[in-house]
Amino acid sequence: MEKGFSLMELMVAVAVIGILTAVVIPSYLSSKARSRDAIRLGDLKSISLAIQNSWQESGYTTWPQSLSDISSYFNGVIPTDPSDHSQYLYTPYSLDRATQIGNDPSTQKKDFCLGTKMEVISATTTCNMQDAYAQGKSYPTGYNYTYVGP
Repeated sequence: MEKGFSLMELMVAVAVIGILTAVVIPSYLSSKARSRDAIRLGDLKSISLAIQNSWQESGYTTWPQSLSDISSYFNGVIPTDPSDHSQYLYTPYSLDRATQIGNDPSTQKKDFCLGTKMEVISATTTCNMQDAYAQGKSYPTGYNYTYVGP
């Protein structure tokens, strides 16, 4: 009797390993994308709170004009996108929350907008880009998720 594995046994083992790899790798990659999206949501919430704290400390008179204005809340390091380390989109709006057309709350101006590029989570709200363009701000392409605050 010979010792070792036959060619057929080795082929079956390689096929089983290939099938397991084909199932596991996509699942692993999608879980990494979901975890990066969770980090992005947490970053947007942290940045939002820092922006609101800055606004409160100014006596409710001015929003920070850029994210660098709130770096002191993050020990000088503002959170960035976990995949490419790009800065999140930030657009301050009017202080007047009551500005709206008639009684339609959908036309109410928001105070600021934060944007990011989500991989799995789809967009839930959008910023009023007319306000951004009126202030001379550009809205980069690829941002598919926005957080309007507060």
